[in-house]
Amino acid sequence: MNLKKSYYTSFVITIIFVLSGCTRNNGDIGDYFGEWRLDKLTADGIEMPIYDSGNEVVLYTWAFHGKIIRINTVYVHHHVENSFGSWLEDGDILELEFSYHDDIEDNMGMYTPPVALHLNSGGITRLHIDKMKDRYMILSQISNGIEYTYHLKRPY
Repeated sequence: MNLKKSYYTSFVITIIFVLSGCTRNNGDIGDYFGEWRLDKLTADGIEMPIYDSGNEVVLYTWAFHGKIIRINTVYVHHHVENSFGSWLEDGDILELEFSYHDDIEDNMGMYTPPVALHLNSGGITRLHIDKMKDRYMILSQISNGIEYTYHLKRPY
């Protein structure tokens, strides 16, 4: 791996994020802006143990900025993994796309959502917006015959 190429790629990614700002040049994304905590995930109405005491994951957050979504997975001892994709709202549907990649070997998981969230890791996940009010958002999807419901809340 060429160190110069790695710095160049990091620089380009940084510039992309800076130029895709959230509140400038018609970039206001309204109610989605900021970070959301995944409080609960259910499968066919049964709560999944995403924060089980035996689980190493202590928190999932979803952050919307411009057209970029970042899902953070926070582990015990404050280790964090980031997953990047894009998002688009179309009426009552929120589309999340995780089909991006680059040629940096260490970044292979950077564009893959956490497996525990049951989001499409090679394409688009279409989530129905069941509720979006103030600090709460409830999204749902049917995948492999199972209805997953995501309960998200603003931490502030």
